[in-house]
Amino acid sequence: MHGDNMKNTQSRSLLKEAIILIPKLLRLFFKTMGDRRVSVNQKLLLLGTILYVISPIDFVPDFIPFTGQVDDILLLAVVVLKVMQQAGRSVFQDNWKDSQGLPDLARQIMKLASSFLPSSIYNRIVKDPHPQDDVIDVKYRIHKD
Repeated sequence: MHGDNMKNTQSRSLLKEAIILIPKLLRLFFKTMGDRRVSVNQKLLLLGTILYVISPIDFVPDFIPFTGQVDDILLLAVVVLKVMQQAGRSVFQDNWKDSQGLPDLARQIMKLASSFLPSSIYNRIVKDPHPQDDVIDVKYRIHKD
């Protein structure tokens, strides 16, 4: 039991550190909306995510300490992975100067958040529990002979 308690305390501490990044991630999403590599649908997803996070009324209301922000950071993490999967890793990486890589941070948040949110809420936010880990970002040219 003592080990579980310590693990839970450590997970809570790591999530608190991630929650502090919410304003930085919102700025990143806002900047990314102006990127030409991002499709209209992805821009709408980014905008919807920004509006969800800044709204005090969501799955877990923000006035509930800690847990009220866990659903916000979880949604940000899910959208990071989804947009990177569709538009390429460089879409966010060009504007993310943090020492921890954004995909690793997003996956860590998803793993930790599952311990602090009711499964019904977690599952509503995380549609695909196993997002694609590898993103291949290549440029190519087609030459006509």
